[in-house]
Amino acid sequence: SFANYPNMYGITISAWVNPATTGERYQRIVDKGYTTNYQLAIDTTDAISFAVVTDLGSINDASCGTVTPDIWSHVVATWNGTHYECYINSVPSGLGGTLAGNYIPSHSLPLTIGDRTLGDASFNGQIDALQIWDRALTTNEISNLYNGTTNNSNYIGKYASDGDFKSLVFYNETSTYWNTTMSV
Repeated sequence: SFANYPNMYGITISAWVNPATTGERYQRIVDKGYTTNYQLAIDTTDAISFAVVTDLGSINDASCGTVTPDIWSHVVATWNGTHYECYINSVPSGLGGTLAGNYIPSHSLPLTIGDRTLGDASFNGQIDALQIWDRALTTNEISNLYNGTTNNSNYIGKYASDGDFKSLVFYNETSTYWNTTMSV
């Protein structure tokens, strides 16, 4: 189970999203105890929102570029232990910046896809190919993932038009992975 992962010294969250509506309310793409770990969402301004809580208690709710209803977008957020960045369709979006901390602490709260742990921020639309790494992918790796090419991290990306990925894969720092498949 990914619920009890070890301390993470970096993170990348990647997903294809196709929101049915935006701007009405906060919609979670993925949530791991928002006030204690991390989340990726669409906020009320249609922007991708990325938050990380570190061992130093810092939290950042980075507002990244916007997504459009009824259009598939590839959204990625990274934190390398110092710097965070967001990407939409492999293009850096938002301001990026620094976030104090050494690691994201381990805890046992559930990983929730398409909602918040409390169940009050459901995603209205489709989420596909959600992947989480315990390191920050490079810009080239994100581009390869978006373009559907294999890279040196042993993963294969898909084009949005391929659709119906139906898998959730968690990668660790050695590029091996925990194969967890689920429908979302």
